[in-house]
Amino acid sequence: MVYGLGNQMLKSLFFLTNFALFLFGCLLFAFSLWANLDQNFSRNLHDFAQQTKLDGKFIDEIAEYQAALWVLVAIGALLLVVGFLGCCGAACESAVLLTLFGAIILILSLIELYILFMMFTNRTELLDSVYKAFLDSAKTADGRRNLKPIQTALNCCGATLSTQQTYKSEGLCPDQLAKANACYAVVAAKVGSNDVLVCAILVLFVQLVAMLFSSTLSNAFRSHFVYSPIGQR
Repeated sequence: MVYGLGNQMLKSLFFLTNFALFLFGCLLFAFSLWANLDQNFSRNLHDFAQQTKLDGKFIDEIAEYQAALWVLVAIGALLLVVGFLGCCGAACESAVLLTLFGAIILILSLIELYILFMMFTNRTELLDSVYKAFLDSAKTADGRRNLKPIQTALNCCGATLSTQQTYKSEGLCPDQLAKANACYAVVAAKVGSNDVLVCAILVLFVQLVAMLFSSTLSNAFRSHFVYSPIGQR
């Protein structure tokens, strides 16, 4: 057992936080994988909704997003692995697991920094690529349906202004979304604002704190095992 009240509190906080992250990752991974692999996903989801008395409209929206759920599978798997390494590293007082945890967080942070750098130094090229991707997605019916999660998240309608009417005629912009701007215009506005930068800095700060916590605990565990007398009672 690691010594010191501060280290004990840090260990408990680190364990509880990563255990919650692990559980959330398990749920997200399991649900997303089930949604993608189950051929009767929509029917089973409706049965589940009736048993638990969930909102039927919400269930219909989730069923429509089935094709885009592979992204959630990857996110859930990543959260599961990171949470597992963090909580098990703290519970077992394993410096190896905590080192792996810190390494993964460091790699993610470097990737995010690279994306931010590319985003702000090559903003024009980035927006051109996004515009082309939106145009390509609007050419097929599946591509237009797969945009629905983005439409809901960004409160936008259609890929671009020139293709917006197609989405409306196919009923892909229900209710208030029909009056919203095109998704490309919303994305361009967000990339041009400082909101993305602020959010990225907050995420990087949280990851930095996680790396500091894991490093502190890892050093405490190593010191304990190195200097603790063996065989003494």
